[in-house]
Amino acid sequence: MNLINTFLRDTFRHGGISLMRVLTAVVVLDIMGVWTIDCIKSWKMQDIPSGVVGVFIAIIGGKAVQRFAENPEPCKDKEKEG
Repeated sequence: MNLINTFLRDTFRHGGISLMRVLTAVVVLDIMGVWTIDCIKSWKMQDIPSGVVGVFIAIIGGKAVQRFAENPEPCKDKEKEG
């Protein structure tokens, strides 16, 4: 649950909405929603096609790269804590 709270808090950081976070959430929820509906309709676990997995990895990877670019000095925060 802490991960969800962090995601939502960071989405609205500095008074604006992070479009990359919203896009990531929409794509992940869309992929998982379609997969879940497909599994329920067929009453068995369905394979997720490799192309869809590729899109999923690209979106998550893009978010990771974008977050790295947002925080150019992450070591300073850790030095203050420790």
